[in-house]
Amino acid sequence: QLGCLTRHWRTHTGERPYKCDECGASFAQPGTLVNHKRTHTGERPYKCDCCDEAFTQLGSLVRHKRTHTGERPFKCEECGLAFVESNKLTMHRRRAHGSEAAEQPNAASVVNDVSGQKRGKLEGSTESPAKLLKE
Repeated sequence: QLGCLTRHWRTHTGERPYKCDECGASFAQPGTLVNHKRTHTGERPYKCDCCDEAFTQLGSLVRHKRTHTGERPFKCEECGLAFVESNKLTMHRRRAHGSEAAEQPNAASVVNDVSGQKRGKLEGSTESPAKLLKE
C-alpha cells in the first residue's frame, strides 16, 4: 500500500504537509492533525462508559479504561511486575534492572534503534528507506 509507505517515509524525512490553520503546528499524517485540532475545539469524542471522563484520542480512552478493569498488559520479564503503560515498563526496566534490561529487543525498540542509527542517511534523502537501511 503506497499510501502507508508514503506516510511512514515522512517519519524519516521530517516532511509535515498537514498544517493547523489555528496555530500553525504541522503534522506528517492527516489523522494527527485531526486529533490536534481537538485541542482548539475542546471536542472529546471518546467517552468512558464507566465514569464521566472523555478523551480526544481513542488510545487515551483505552489506557484510562485499564484503571477500571485493573488490566496491566505490559509485564517485566525479569521480575514479573506489570504496568498499565509500556513507557512505565521501560522506566521500570531502566531503574530496577539497569540499562541493558531496558533495551531488550522487541519490535518497537529494534525499529527505533535502526532508525536512530540510520537517521542521518534518511533525513533529506530521496532514496527509499529499504535501500538506505541495507547499507
